[in-house]
Amino acid sequence: MMPQCRALLGEYPEEFFFKVEMNRPRAWAVRTMMASDLDNLTDSVKVPWVDGNRFLESYFKRVHPFHPFLDRDEVRELYEDTMHKGIGIDNSSALVLAILALGATVSDAADLKPELRTGEAFIQQALKILFASWTFTFSGDVIISQALTLCSLYFTYAVEPLMAWRLIHMASTSIQQLFSRCKNLLSSEPEVQTLTRLSWVCFIIESDILAKFHQPRSGIELLVDRLPFPNYGEIPSPENLYALADISARALLNRIHHALFFTDSLTIYSGQSLDNVSSSRIPILNPDASHLRVCEELSRQLEAWYDSIPDVIKPDLNGNPVGSRQTCLLRLRYWSAKRNIFRAFVIYVTSRKWEGEEVPQAVLEMCEICLHASRMFIVMA
Repeated sequence: MMPQCRALLGEYPEEFFFKVEMNRPRAWAVRTMMASDLDNLTDSVKVPWVDGNRFLESYFKRVHPFHPFLDRDEVRELYEDTMHKGIGIDNSSALVLAILALGATVSDAADLKPELRTGEAFIQQALKILFASWTFTFSGDVIISQALTLCSLYFTYAVEPLMAWRLIHMASTSIQQLFSRCKNLLSSEPEVQTLTRLSWVCFIIESDILAKFHQPRSGIELLVDRLPFPNYGEIPSPENLYALADISARALLNRIHHALFFTDSLTIYSGQSLDNVSSSRIPILNPDASHLRVCEELSRQLEAWYDSIPDVIKPDLNGNPVGSRQTCLLRLRYWSAKRNIFRAFVIYVTSRKWEGEEVPQAVLEMCEICLHASRMFIVMA
């Protein structure tokens, strides 16, 4: 890129050296290991049409509404084409297997043993294909990213959050490689919109996991900061409105965590404060006047988010926990955010020995808000 180097070496096409490296023969030992796993798949993957159709419809009914990043018509066309040809060892087959695994497992009990999950055989076969493909794909691939995202969703349903994190991390880095080659992140071209929808889904899944587990971040949060929300047309369906509301809620939850519980800018990558890396002691926050102002501002933003939700999908925060599953999710997002905003006050009060000293009334009021939000979250769940 430097003019001085070009004067010595000459002009090379963009990403010339990257492409040379990408096309180099890989380590024979690794290729042999991957090939042996894939060879064992050829005769073992058989899905009867009646089961496949049932699992596909279950996916569309129970999973797709929460994460509508795939086009329904394209999924059906891909499914029918793959089933007619027979499930193979290509990336499209892995995507279909991941969809079937989700559709098969989504109704299983959360505490079911892994070997008894309905979609376990499908997900194992999908992962063998994807691990081999992802290992040797150095410039990103849309289908691999989509399939890895679906596999991550599978493990969220199976209540294995760290496996879900590993897969969504892999999908995210692949997406970022693809976006690094996009000239215009704001383009309305179908390829860019596909990546945009996928990026926001990765952002939500990763953020939900990292809110509870301190794992390294993939960088998807920094990418979506530069992306618009997915474009679902001038009149989005309720399903798409739910997705947009969930994106904005998750972004607000991240803002709350960064404002109140992160003490170093590098925590956006590591998930924890560098000051506490060598210590297992949980810091006791001291909610002073400035902290109170931050909490009040975040609470105002939360109420603004709720007020901005279109009436057709707006949840009743205090009523009976009725409505669609997406409505319940938005309701839980609200009460989770409210609880997190004022959680430091409860920690502060319960961590001190007051010895006759009165707790400030303003602090008690913040504790009451937090405890009410916690109770509502439990009731609504």
